Amino acid sequence: RHPRVEYRCVTAEASGLADASVDLVVAAQAAHWFDWPRFCDEATRIGRPGALIALVSYGIPTLAGEPGRELAHYYHDVAGPYWLPERALVVSGYRELVMPWPEIDAPAIEMTVIWTRDELVGYASTWSATSRLVAQHGPSAFDAFARRLAATWPDAEPRIVSWPLGIRLARR
Repeated sequence: RHPRVEYRCVTAEASGLADASVDLVVAAQAAHWFDWPRFCDEATRIGRPGALIALVSYGIPTLAGEPGRELAHYYHDVAGPYWLPERALVVSGYRELVMPWPEIDAPAIEMTVIWTRDELVGYASTWSATSRLVAQHGPSAFDAFARRLAATWPDAEPRIVSWPLGIRLARR
């Protein structure tokens, strides 16, 4: 924590913050749930002149080789029908949202971890689409993915998993 930073968790559309009181508004992996016009009004109201507004999201995870193809198949073809429509905004880096402020170019950034197969399976088990898939078809639907991934990644050797970060920056 920084002594000059106040951290709050508030609704995006009605923050309760004072007019022209913030220098930075950040929404990470959340803007797809906002009432977008109301959020824009609120960010404009609370942002000081020159304040930054940042939307951050991460896209579809990737890894090299056959395990990566198996992960992509699961993401798109197996879990794909169970993603809510708002997920498309996340994957696109929120490109469809119209920013009412002048935008600033953001660098292309990739988030990278080194995971074992079990860590990747654990991560995929947390996806909302996986939860909906399992609720409709039972745990065997997800277990089949874990088995197929194990067939292409039989060892315990960690591998690099990456996600593109979508960053949209604007200045009030």
